[in-house]
Amino acid sequence: MAAVAWPETLPAPLHEHSQEYVNGLANPDEVLWPQRVRRIPDLKDSLRWVFTQEQMESFRDFFYTDLNAGCAWFSADWVSLLFDDADYVRFDGVYSSQLIGDGLWSVSGAVEVMRI
Repeated sequence: MAAVAWPETLPAPLHEHSQEYVNGLANPDEVLWPQRVRRIPDLKDSLRWVFTQEQMESFRDFFYTDLNAGCAWFSADWVSLLFDDADYVRFDGVYSSQLIGDGLWSVSGAVEVMRI
């Protein structure tokens, strides 16, 4: 899979994250003959970053242009450090951002994790 690379000018997320494993079946609520097709991903996580003003502008450009408003999978050096055996992540919806002072932005967003 060819994925977009996380920009080298942007830092890794902070080490405060919360993982949520989701049911890997395509239709777990089916009463008769539930589909046993695996759904990717089976892990979601919430991540948070702190960016400078310049990094925030770079992140916005990356999110809306390179990731097609967050739809595309991307790779980064920090992905395998945060998630064992993971290769790619993508945003699960839109990120939220808040100016926290002195030109610093707090950015948070949910991501889906893919293991290949």
